[in-house]
Amino acid sequence: MLCIVPLAGPDFHDPAYGVKPFVRVGEETLIEATLGRRAWVRSGRLKPSEMVFVLRSTAHTADASARLAQMFPGSRFVQLSDGTGGALLSALAGTCFAQGDAPLVVDLADLAFDTDERGASQILSPRTDGFIPWFRSSDPAYSYLRFEGDRVVETAEKQVISAFASAGVYSFATGSHFLRAVAGCLANAARYRVNGALFLCPSYNVLIGQ
Repeated sequence: MLCIVPLAGPDFHDPAYGVKPFVRVGEETLIEATLGRRAWVRSGRLKPSEMVFVLRSTAHTADASARLAQMFPGSRFVQLSDGTGGALLSALAGTCFAQGDAPLVVDLADLAFDTDERGASQILSPRTDGFIPWFRSSDPAYSYLRFEGDRVVETAEKQVISAFASAGVYSFATGSHFLRAVAGCLANAARYRVNGALFLCPSYNVLIGQ
């Protein structure tokens, strides 16, 4: 499988807090508290060699790459010369390391959560087109999923359409499912852009429509 971690956004570095993945969260950095503690990482089901970090070229990128490589030995990197049209397209750059049509996960690595084995299995499973862990919220800062039964029938970026907020991990059954979602967003960019950018959560509407 492949786990892509897009870190190429404008919030990669904040003058007040430093480089986002290394902001302190208690005794750990943010990237250790999120990606490093995912159930599928702790269990060894996802190996560091299956992780791809996508970064943008900045004055802080070389140091960040070295620290990430030390934390996740064997992980791989894509460095972009400039910003992209959103996290969806930044994640697309990471697919260059795909080998076959295996499950693909995009982890924004900005929200810490835990899950049981059933949840971890669903995230890594090719049995559903997509899977998004969620938590209850009504804060418009998050992305949201609307359910009918146990199926997601609509997703939205920064729009409260339900009580179920995305936890920032986006699982696709295969890499080709992800590419279909990207293609659908590009073909209907006016519909899917939010504040001029393409994001992960709305891309699931393409799979729902299919």
